[in-house]
Amino acid sequence: MVLCGDVEAALAAGGVGLQVNLDMVGGGSKAVQVLRLIEYLDHRGHLPYLVAAVREHRPGLV
Repeated sequence: MVLCGDVEAALAAGGVGLQVNLDMVGGGSKAVQVLRLIEYLDHRGHLPYLVAAVREHRPGLV
């Protein structure tokens, strides 16, 4: 997923070496994977990186 790559790149640019992809968070459906990705980043204090990436890819959505 391009969005995950963008989040991972932004984290790396900020000095955070964190892997970000839907496969690693698990879940049977895309919706569950996205929710788990949100939780994964939120628990680590990095949710703003995901929000910024979503805003870039889908202006007006968030």
